[in-house]
Amino acid sequence: VRELRNFQVLGVIDKVVLVRDKITDETFVIKSIPKSTPDVVRTQSILPTSCPHMVNLHKFYETDNSVFLLLQYASGGKLWTYIGDYLNNDRGNQANEDINLNAARSNTK
Repeated sequence: VRELRNFQVLGVIDKVVLVRDKITDETFVIKSIPKSTPDVVRTQSILPTSCPHMVNLHKFYETDNSVFLLLQYASGGKLWTYIGDYLNNDRGNQANEDINLNAARSNTK
């Protein structure tokens, strides 16, 4: 796909490629999705361009074997890292509250 030549690869983050548009200097993420095998009946794919709480799809490029999604770049790391940290922190806070409650009970006896 010719248009992909307009992007400079900045790095790889897990399963996506961080790129910079050489013309606009904007940063994006490209995710490659392999197409199904030819012997499977083809159905039309729907690619939403704007969903709440998700990065925007700017464009997509199609080859015989793959679809390349040009996605909005959301800096800050992987969402699952934040969710895991939040859950672990929340559990830790609950454990501390339980310890403090037990200590307060034993001091009143």
